[in-house]
Amino acid sequence: MKNLSYAKVGDMAAGEACPARGTDFVLFSASAVAVASYCGTPAAGFLLIALNYRRLGERQFVPAALILGLAATWLEAVCILFLPFAVWLPLCLGLLVGTRLFAASVQGELVALHVSRGGRLGSRWLAFGVGIACLLAVFAGGLVLTYLDRFSR
Repeated sequence: MKNLSYAKVGDMAAGEACPARGTDFVLFSASAVAVASYCGTPAAGFLLIALNYRRLGERQFVPAALILGLAATWLEAVCILFLPFAVWLPLCLGLLVGTRLFAASVQGELVALHVSRGGRLGSRWLAFGVGIACLLAVFAGGLVLTYLDRFSR
C-alpha cells in the first residue's frame, strides 16, 4: 500500500517542490476558487483546487481536496438547514473566506510561479460556471431526497 503523506502540501506551498512541467495548461487562482465557492458551494472551489493539483501532476492530493470540498459543503448545508439566519450567515461567509485562504496558502505560490513562467490562469467565468453547476447538483440532490422521502411514507 502506498503511503500518502500530505505534509508535502506545505512544501509545495512554500515553493520548495514544484513539478518541472511545461506551461501549456491553465491553473485557477485563489480568486477564481472564491468565485466558484461564492456562486456555488465550497465543493466547487475545492474542485478547482483538485483540478490544479491534477494539472500540476500532484494527483495524490486530489482525493483529499475533493473530500474537504464535500465536507465543507455538507457543513454549509447543515448550518443552513438547522441554524437561524443570524448564525448560519457568518458561518457560510467564513467557509467562503476559508476556502479562498486555503487555496491561496496551498497553491498561491505555485500558481504565481506558473504565471511567471508564462502559464495562463483559468477564466473566472469558467469558475462561475463550475460554481453554478455544483449548486445545481446540490439542488438536484435535494429534490431527489425530497421526492424519495415523500413517496416512502
